[in-house]
Amino acid sequence: MAVTASRVEMSMPPILPMTDRAVDPMRKSGGAGGFTVLEVLVIMTLIALASTISALHIYRSLDSVSLYGAAKKLLYTVRYARLLAVENHQSCVLHIDLEENSYYLSVQKAGVPVENQDQPPPSLVVSNLYVSPTRLPEQVRFEKVQAEGSAPAEKGEVKIHYREDGRVQAAWIQVANPERTYTILLNPFTARAELHAEKIDTLPVDTVDLDKK
Repeated sequence: MAVTASRVEMSMPPILPMTDRAVDPMRKSGGAGGFTVLEVLVIMTLIALASTISALHIYRSLDSVSLYGAAKKLLYTVRYARLLAVENHQSCVLHIDLEENSYYLSVQKAGVPVENQDQPPPSLVVSNLYVSPTRLPEQVRFEKVQAEGSAPAEKGEVKIHYREDGRVQAAWIQVANPERTYTILLNPFTARAELHAEKIDTLPVDTVDLDKK
């Protein structure tokens, strides 16, 4: 019995001709829905820009909150000074250091005799659950301060006095950051302290009753 061997021929895939066309790196690599390298770079740049703008907005908002918080804390301290003077029947002094951007309250030491009338009586710094010596936050500073009887000050120390009956010197205190200024006005006629979201550099003036002569 003769066996005939059939020759099996393997078909080879066709060889495509080579082309000298260079691959364009800017061509879409993902088909119709893909992005070019240039488009990706533009998108990344826009994202980075948006992130930077958002961060700046947040930082500015925090600075604004920090300024307002510092002004409110000083306002509470000023109001507490009057309460302290009235309740304890003793004078109270608000000390403002414009160079250190700090402030504190002091009262006369009880039971300590004053030997020299030319020297101020010994004082005690007030530090309790309500108030204590305070330094303003970063980026916040005392711009100018004026108390009745003295010129506006930009440096040094300014003292604002409360009497035993709660009366206070006329004064204004400017607290600012690079973008905004708040002013605390101390009115000696109403014994009130008020916070204004603007720069004020004039002392409160008493209202005149025209019916009185």
